[in-house]
Amino acid sequence: MAEWKREIRELAKGFCIPREIVINVIKRVEKKNSKREMPDFYKGNRNDFLYDNAHREIKNLIYA
Repeated sequence: MAEWKREIRELAKGFCIPREIVINVIKRVEKKNSKREMPDFYKGNRNDFLYDNAHREIKNLIYA
């Protein structure tokens, strides 16, 4: 499992977000960003790019 996925799962676990929701967020982020071009400031680091997108979705769940 990729490091970004592990970190997202730990983050979600800390906020008691159900595992099923986290799995769906991870799948959605991977699918949505599979062909999307990364901004230059990521310098080709796809893991950071995917983590940031998943973090944004998890944050929206926390604040909802």
